[in-house]
Amino acid sequence: MTTTESTAGKRSRANTRARLLEAAYRVFAEKGFAASTIEDVCEAAGFTRGAFYSNFASMNELFFALWRHRNDAFVAWLADIAAAARDEPRRADRLLEAMTTTVDDESRTWFLVNTDFLLHALRHPELAAELAVHRRRLRQRLGTLVADHLDRRGRHLAPGIGADLAARLVLAVSEGGLHQVLGQVVVAPGSGRVRTLLARD
Repeated sequence: MTTTESTAGKRSRANTRARLLEAAYRVFAEKGFAASTIEDVCEAAGFTRGAFYSNFASMNELFFALWRHRNDAFVAWLADIAAAARDEPRRADRLLEAMTTTVDDESRTWFLVNTDFLLHALRHPELAAELAVHRRRLRQRLGTLVADHLDRRGRHLAPGIGADLAARLVLAVSEGGLHQVLGQVVVAPGSGRVRTLLARD
């Protein structure tokens, strides 16, 4: 196999994997994780079961790959916002705003998929344990992002609040706010209270 053929093969597999992840996202949002099948995902992606098994060993593995993919994109988006905010002193709180007040079709859909799987995982201890590992890694990345963002602006996390707790608070407000909005109880909370809790000059 030539280098060109090898590169083309890798691109083809990456494209297949990406299409399966996108199809799974749509299927999970529509049917729920527990009710979804490999056939559902393959049909939505336009592939056979063979294409599925060449990329994923199970539906659980598919979901965790989707979870990493969505959250990698989320963290990258926040990192871009933090980088842009360095040159916008008047938008110093843009990062926390993005973390805690973004309510759109995309965030609603991901909240639905993510929460549905969380409920599924809580009924299966081995999945709950694996999800906890993934969520811990996400908190590490978010906590570091918040702490670094504050530090560059001459501010610091408030006493008693480490990076992990900061990330927990941000996620609690973000996920809790979406829960309230989807339930049409209250509007999504702003970043002001989170900022007050997290930071000190």
